[in-house]
Amino acid sequence: MKQHWVGFWGSAPAPVSRGFPAEIAKEVTFQCEMTAPVEGSAVRLSFSNRYGTEPVTFGPVRIRSVVGEGGFREVLFRGSSVCTLPAGGELCSDPVELTVAAGETLEVRWYLPGPACLSTGTWVLGPLQKKQFACGGDFTLAPELPLWERNRTDVYFFLCRADLFCAQTCHGVVAFGDSITAQSWPDWLLKAILREGKTGRTVVRRGIGGSRVLREYTNLSLRNYGQKGLDRFVRETRVPGADTVVVLHGINDLIHPGEDVYRPLDQLPSMEELVAGYRQYAAWAHDAGQKIYFCTLMPVRGWKTWDDTREILRLRLNDWLRSWKESDGIVDLDRLAADPRQPDCLRKEFDSGDHLHPSLEGAQQIGEEVFRVLFRN
Repeated sequence: MKQHWVGFWGSAPAPVSRGFPAEIAKEVTFQCEMTAPVEGSAVRLSFSNRYGTEPVTFGPVRIRSVVGEGGFREVLFRGSSVCTLPAGGELCSDPVELTVAAGETLEVRWYLPGPACLSTGTWVLGPLQKKQFACGGDFTLAPELPLWERNRTDVYFFLCRADLFCAQTCHGVVAFGDSITAQSWPDWLLKAILREGKTGRTVVRRGIGGSRVLREYTNLSLRNYGQKGLDRFVRETRVPGADTVVVLHGINDLIHPGEDVYRPLDQLPSMEELVAGYRQYAAWAHDAGQKIYFCTLMPVRGWKTWDDTREILRLRLNDWLRSWKESDGIVDLDRLAADPRQPDCLRKEFDSGDHLHPSLEGAQQIGEEVFRVLFRN
């Protein structure tokens, strides 16, 4: 059977906030788990130092099946167990021969001898996101990270993608957006894929908290929001084997202006500017032979900058998305999440409490709705 590389796990590299959780790492071992929804015969890993201002050296890097036999396999980079990422650079590993079953969980560990500036990483949450680190040495071959040195983290440092060499019939879905996508709905989409036996599909998350379609931040306090969507879309959606993109992006363009001096009110976009941004996303996806689905923006009444002007713009944009013929489909999260008695508010069970981000139940429903739209045919 013919095989090709397909991305099956991913994060979107972003600048790490100063001091979160530390600026410098020395003798630290990071560990994370990732679920492979398709079977394959080899794995490769990609690391990014996109926002670093100096090189970062790490290694060894190792990978193993959480439940399988055979222990850790060493991950090499151009034949070497030690890799140096230049400032602003990215590097993909050599293939690691590893038999992977559909639904199998893999564990990856990477060691930073340091001192290394923790400048590039992504804050990600979800039921399938398990990541931690241990200080004090190279624990990449230890049965477990030592309990007395183990710490939990919500950030993936440097690791940005994992690919699987699998059947040519397998393809990936890229989930692109902001903090709502950096949270858990892509995990629930993956859970639905596994539950329903859609084993020819993978999910690669590309969400950055605070991200906007049209603008970005260069000041130190907000630079962790990353590049604007128009600057990162092509790079982050051109994932090996990915033939579908799901976009949930744009709410920050509406609610950020007016929050502080770094987000002045005059940055509130027009309807025409947002439409142009969405059209550009669609054109880029179609140029790459990918289908693209857009999610309508959910209600945000109760958020600190909410007002009638932003609500009218949100409703106009959603109506335009529902009638737009250039996308391959719409996931109508507005209708899914809105309180029937007060449509400019999230349903109570959908609201995490800040009136913007969905609760765990809400994220699960988003994942299920995306699954329904993608696979209803």
